[in-house]
Formats: sequence, structure tokens, C-alpha cells
Amino acid sequence: MNRMSPLADERTAGRNLSIEVLVKDMWSPLHGFFLKRIRDAAQAENLCQETFLRITRSFHTLRDGPTVRAWVFSIASNLYRDFLKTEARAPRPGSWLDEEPATQLTPEEAAENKALSCALAAAVGGLPEKHRQVFLLKHSIGLTYAEIGAKLGISEGTVKSRMHKAVHVVRDRLVQRGYIAAPRQKGVQP
Repeated sequence: MNRMSPLADERTAGRNLSIEVLVKDMWSPLHGFFLKRIRDAAQAENLCQETFLRITRSFHTLRDGPTVRAWVFSIASNLYRDFLKTEARAPRPGSWLDEEPATQLTPEEAAENKALSCALAAAVGGLPEKHRQVFLLKHSIGLTYAEIGAKLGISEGTVKSRMHKAVHVVRDRLVQRGYIAAPRQKGVQP
């Protein structure tokens, strides 16, 4: 049995496409699109809502036809790229930079941890955007190199190269500020 979607029914019936039909037909595929990429159901729902808000604003430009789905996903893809840029610029509250340690710290240790967190955030924030994106997608969101490459449209090798550079720059900045010890060089005994 070949069951057509409400969106296809609406197009083939020759009626004007409505936002209600579009939402009913496209909500689930869009939610899956976002959920697969960001792995956060609440954020995926927010991005779906924002997508349909943008669709509502530009609905008058839509021409009924076989490109409706592509038009919807192009809006979703652009929104997802914007989301990635925003996520890569600044760590979210509750990210690994803001996590509280499991044990109780002395006031001195807490101050040192806070200073280190600030120094780390500054070091990561000072990275060039292409390196910062890779670093945060890996360490803040927890994506694999392959997933990062797919999200950014670059090869896995490029992701690894950018990550290597980002880690070295962050480490060097933390060493310069005295937060961590310089790494031992190969072949040098302590």
C-alpha cells in the first residue's frame, strides 16, 4: 500500500499548502534531523520550533511543488549551521568548564579551580574559529572526529589536524600562565 503523506496529498489535490499541513508532515523528519546531530531532545525541539518560525516568516516565498521538502531542510540546515557557530563560540552553562568537582574543596582549591577554568575558557576562546569549533564539538558536546567532520563538512584528517593544533595552543597558553607544567620532551629524563 502506497500511502502518501499529508504534504503530498495537499500538493496533488491542488489546494494551497498550509503551515499546519507542513508542520504535521515535516515535524518528525526535522526533529530526527536535529536529534541525530545534536543528541539533545529538548534542543532538537527548540530547533524545530525555530525552523517553523522561520518557515512562517518566509512562507509567502514558497511555491507549491516537489521542492517543498528541500526548501524546509535548507532552512533547517542553515539554522543548524548557525547553532554550531553559536555553540563553538562560547561554552554553554553546564558545560565541562562549569562542572563542580565531586569532592568538597577548600576555599583555596576552589579559587585555583575557578582561575584555571577562566584561563582555560580564555585559551579556548582565543583559538581561531575553525580550531575552536573542533575543540568544543569534541570536548563540550562529545562528538567523534568522524561526526565533527560530517557536521563541519571537512575530512576526518582535517578534524584531527585542527584538534592537534587547538590542543597544543591551549596547552601552551596554560603553561605560559603557570596553570600547568610544561610537557616533558621525548628522550629527556626528569
